[in-house]
Formats: sequence, C-alpha cells, structure tokens
Amino acid sequence: PEWLSEKKKTSLRKDEEYKSRIELIQDLDFEAASNRVKFSKNQRFLAAVGMYPPQVKVYELEQLSMKFERHMDCEVVQFEILSDDYSKMCFLQSDRTIEFHAKFGTYYKTRIPRVGRDMIYDPSLCDLFVVGSSP
Repeated sequence: PEWLSEKKKTSLRKDEEYKSRIELIQDLDFEAASNRVKFSKNQRFLAAVGMYPPQVKVYELEQLSMKFERHMDCEVVQFEILSDDYSKMCFLQSDRTIEFHAKFGTYYKTRIPRVGRDMIYDPSLCDLFVVGSSP
C-alpha cells in the first residue's frame, strides 16, 4: 500500500503470508455473464463487458474497486482499449454499431455494412481493423 513507509514495504516482500494472500475486487459481478475482460496497457485498470443489460465496467486495480460502469444499447461482441489507461475505448456491438468512448461517455457512433465478428487496434498506425460476416 502507498501509505506504508519504504522500510515496511521492503520487509513485506519477504513475508510469505503477505505474498500468498488473496485480494478481491469489489463489485466484480454481472447480472447474467461477462463476455470479455481486458487489462489496460499500463496494467492499472481492468475493463469487463457483460450482458443483460449490456454494460461495461472499469475497475481500478490499485484501489480494488469499480471506477465506473456504463450501460449500452446493444450487446458488445468485442472491445479494445485504445489508450494506455481507460480514457479511450472502442466497442463493436451486435447491431453492426461501433461506439467510441472517451472519459465523459460516448464520443462517436458509426455503423458497418456487415455484422462484426472481431476487431483489433494497431497503435503504431492508429488503425482499427474490423472483421465482419460475409453474405
């Protein structure tokens, strides 16, 4: 923990009981099921999407608590965290919609011609590749 002195932190590294303990994240549950779970690139946040109702929840791992939750209009098929933290995210939904979210909420929505199956983000080119079904 941050409130401990440096000397106390180094002594905890050698404590077997401290190393083998289990810490639980509060409110890590969904009404029906969770479809996808991803860590942010800086490993400080955990994002999970679930259904019934469709929603996304972001957890801060240092505090072991939920940062926020947002409800969606449709079930999320796949999602990507575009930034190092949770501030920019993209959601591929089952109704052919791609939603871009920022810290404040929904930033932009667009529809694709076919039902989306998967997507991946290439940060070096800032490209989002979306794969859809064929006729």
